[in-house]
Amino acid sequence: TAKAREATRSTMQAVAMAMARMAPAGARGMATLAPGSKIGVVGMGLMGHGIAQLAADVAKYNVVAVDVNKEAMDKGVQAIESSLTKVYGKKLKGEDDADSKVKAKVGEIMSRVEGTTDVNALKDCDIVVEAIIENLEIKKKFYK
Repeated sequence: TAKAREATRSTMQAVAMAMARMAPAGARGMATLAPGSKIGVVGMGLMGHGIAQLAADVAKYNVVAVDVNKEAMDKGVQAIESSLTKVYGKKLKGEDDADSKVKAKVGEIMSRVEGTTDVNALKDCDIVVEAIIENLEIKKKFYK
């Protein structure tokens, strides 16, 4: 529904703002995460892939995108690529050779996204964001 989409959009904007606040040194005692830092996002549903996209695009983080369900992981990574193509298609519309510029920009961002079903890939991350579906049993399995 429109209300659900707007709520999700607002939440994703809040996450983006929080990520942006992490980057400046000494921001309210938070650890500094500079562009190129490695973050993990667990759960590639609507929230997870949105967080991963913003982290790779806006914050320039390297992202380990994890979902134990291969189909969900693939779908989430594809959603990131599709969304980026739309965003940069609009931004670069009317420019000379816009299609190749969009493809190059999306390729650059997607090179920072590693999709996997292996939770062990998170061990080298500077921070991990859990965006697993709101199902207590599934969350318990992850945290064990």
